[in-house]
Amino acid sequence: MKKTRYLKQRRINLLPEPKELKHCNKEYERLKKICSEVAELEKSGSLVVQPLKNYVHIRLVSIVEQQLKVVSHTLIDEFSISAKELLDHDELTIPLNLLDYLKKGQITKGKVITTEYQFTNVTEIGKFFSYVNGVDSPNRKRKKPFNYKSSPFFDWIHDLKHIPKSKDMFGYFGDILKKRVEIVHFLDELSESTEDLSKKVARVQGFVNLFYAATFINLSRNDKEKRKSLEEISKKYFGMSIEEFSKITNKHKIS
Repeated sequence: MKKTRYLKQRRINLLPEPKELKHCNKEYERLKKICSEVAELEKSGSLVVQPLKNYVHIRLVSIVEQQLKVVSHTLIDEFSISAKELLDHDELTIPLNLLDYLKKGQITKGKVITTEYQFTNVTEIGKFFSYVNGVDSPNRKRKKPFNYKSSPFFDWIHDLKHIPKSKDMFGYFGDILKKRVEIVHFLDELSESTEDLSKKVARVQGFVNLFYAATFINLSRNDKEKRKSLEEISKKYFGMSIEEFSKITNKHKIS
């Protein structure tokens, strides 16, 4: 029996707006400062060290989720990406009382599609960015959710950044997201050192900014008016020209 999927108004109302990106970056910096203070507290054997480490990890995942939500609906609306290119299902039921909101632009296509993804799940993150960037496409014949052991999107990022396959970004993100669940729901503790935790915050911040930069460049690279700014972004994040970026990207494109 075909399952009916409904537009999730409450989740749409809770979606962060683009201005929240600045707040996300401030939150990353705040976590780094907390890590510095925790390092000082460790010297005195304070009992608050472990709870603060747990908090930093949980908060880090929350920031990533918020940032990816903003990025996703902003990219979809800015580049007018087709819903069929982004969803594994064919239909979405919209209650009649929401039609006026759609007409007024309060509910956008990008926001609707974003609510169909869980950005605290590495497979969902990989799937969304794979579809947006055209390195994979929806398969509406799947009867069960497809679980990647890797992700076409993460493989593409590996090549753009010349990251060795042994340094598995997909697995790295998956472990971080899984650990948050273990801390929150199973009372687990974060065992890593404060120094490693601080490095993780900085690394994750860099990775998420990288996801947006790569996607923005990819979707904009045929826009001649943006050529100069794209060259600057490409060199800043990937250390390469748009031409080289395009050569690597085209090898990953499915069409």
